[in-house]
Amino acid sequence: MPQFDKKSIRSWSLLGIAPSIFIHGVADVMKKNKNTCLITADTGRYCGFQKIDEELSDRIFNVGIAEQDLIGVAAGMALEGKQVYVTTYAPFLAFRCADQLRHLAGSCNLNIKAIGTAAGFSAATSGYSLMAINDIAFARAIPNMTVLSPADCAEAMKMAVAIGETDGPVYMRFCGLNNLPNVYAEDFEYKIGKANVLKEGSKVAILATGTNVVWEALRAADMLRDNIGIEPTVADIHTIKPLDEEFVLSLCKDHSLIVTAEEHSVVGGLGGAVSECLSAHGAGVRQLFVGVEEKSCVFGSRKFMLEQAGLTAEGIVDRIKQCACRNN
Repeated sequence: MPQFDKKSIRSWSLLGIAPSIFIHGVADVMKKNKNTCLITADTGRYCGFQKIDEELSDRIFNVGIAEQDLIGVAAGMALEGKQVYVTTYAPFLAFRCADQLRHLAGSCNLNIKAIGTAAGFSAATSGYSLMAINDIAFARAIPNMTVLSPADCAEAMKMAVAIGETDGPVYMRFCGLNNLPNVYAEDFEYKIGKANVLKEGSKVAILATGTNVVWEALRAADMLRDNIGIEPTVADIHTIKPLDEEFVLSLCKDHSLIVTAEEHSVVGGLGGAVSECLSAHGAGVRQLFVGVEEKSCVFGSRKFMLEQAGLTAEGIVDRIKQCACRNN
C-alpha cells in the first residue's frame, strides 16, 4: 500500500494525472493479486505506465487507439477469471465504448474496473467532443456499475486500491491535470459507498464530488461562515452509485437546503442521484444544483470553465445567496 504521509500526498497532487498518480495504486493491487491485469488504449505514457515496476509488464497490455476493443479484450479476460483495470480518456471510455460498457461490463456483471482520465472540463481547450460532462449520468444507468469520483489525488490512490478489493464493474472518473489542491493532507479512512463528512454544520449542506470541486466547497463553507454566519455541512460524495442514502437522509433533520456541486451536467449526475433519494423518501428539503447547465459554454482553460459553471467557492456562495433570496 502506498504511504499516505504529507510528503507523498503533496507530491501526488503536483503530479496529478499527467502522468496519473492512481497508477501507483493499481500497481499495488497487481503486486498483491497476480490475477489482476491492466489494459490501455494507447494512453500508457499519459497514464504513467512507465512508472510501474518491470516485473508487472507481462500483465500490462495496449490495444492501441481502439477503445471498443479495450472493453472487448477486458471482457474476454474477465470471463476467464481475471480482474481487469482499463484506462483511457473519459469521453472515449464512456461514449465510444458505450455499448461495450453497458452490455459486457454492466449487464454481464464482469470484473472490469474502468478508469476515465481527463473527465469534466479537463480537455476544455480541445472543444466539446473531448469533454466528459455527462459520463456519470451514463455510468449510473448501467446495471451493477459502481460510479466513483475522487476529491483529490490521495483519494484517487485509495480508490484505485479499494476497487481492487471488490467484485463487479466500476467506473471511476478523474478530473484535472496536475498541481491539484489537496482535500486530504494526511491519511484518512476510505470506504466505497460511505460519504466523508469534512465539516459539520446546520441549515445548509454542500455535497460535492470531484477534484477541485470538493476543495472549492470547503472554501465556500468558510466564506459563508465568515460573511453571513452560516456554518454549513460539507461532505465529499466520492461514491455516486451506490449513493450513501442514509447520510443524505440524515441531513434532512437539521438542514433546510442541500447543495450538490459537481464538474458534470446538472442532469443525471450527483445532483440527480441526491434528488432521486430525497423525492423517493418524501424528504421535503430544498435542493440547489451547481454544475454544468444545458447551454453553450465559452471554451477556455479548465479554471475558466469551472468559473463559468459556478464551481468556485465564490460561485457556490453566490448561488446559495440567490437561492436564499428567492426563498424569502
